[in-house]
Amino acid sequence: MNSDKFTRCLKLIYLLQTHLTRRTEDIASEVGVCKRTIFRYFRVLEDAGIPIRYDMEKGGHLIDHYFELKATQLSDDEIIALLLTAQLSANIFDREFGSDVNQAISKLITHLPNLIREELVNLLKACATDLPELLHLDGNQEVYSVIIKAIRKRLRVRITYATPEDSHLNRTCLAPYRLVASLDGWSIIGRSSVHRKVLRFEFNQIHHAEVTDDPYQLPCRFRRYMLPIRTA
Repeated sequence: MNSDKFTRCLKLIYLLQTHLTRRTEDIASEVGVCKRTIFRYFRVLEDAGIPIRYDMEKGGHLIDHYFELKATQLSDDEIIALLLTAQLSANIFDREFGSDVNQAISKLITHLPNLIREELVNLLKACATDLPELLHLDGNQEVYSVIIKAIRKRLRVRITYATPEDSHLNRTCLAPYRLVASLDGWSIIGRSSVHRKVLRFEFNQIHHAEVTDDPYQLPCRFRRYMLPIRTA
């Protein structure tokens, strides 16, 4: 195997072992080859004992969860870019998640070589963000925490909400698909059991949220739920 093919096969492994299903055309685009070549790479990796499979339900390829190939060491520039991005975005989250991000950054910094650690600390001190207040969670921290837990565990969440047209409180059970932050504030996109369709619920509409024991599965074409969706 030549060096270019070897490099592309490694990149293919790193893409698939995130355990997120990926369509063949998306993989081909990211690796930089045609779809036919991707299938040849699949056969090469399978012959090497790497368990690649196609998930019919999710409509994409992935590597089985029990297999793991450790990523190569990150470059100095990649480390700086990653931690700087985390630091600049941490102030979006008021308490729970923001403190976790900052704590993770501190732990990672302690393991860096002295030179890059000094450069990174100086850079973090010199950078700040002035994000719109609408991006902050403010009083919706509890709702945010519940939604995050529901998405992580793939469990439906029961919400109590009010619409802009009606101050009366409504209830529905939601399968949360996407958590979205925009200049208009935070919202959750998911399938409502009451409306029997996918809707967007603004955080400032939700008065209460609680995780249920009822699991859900993402639809095969869940990527389309990144598109604008009618608000409840």
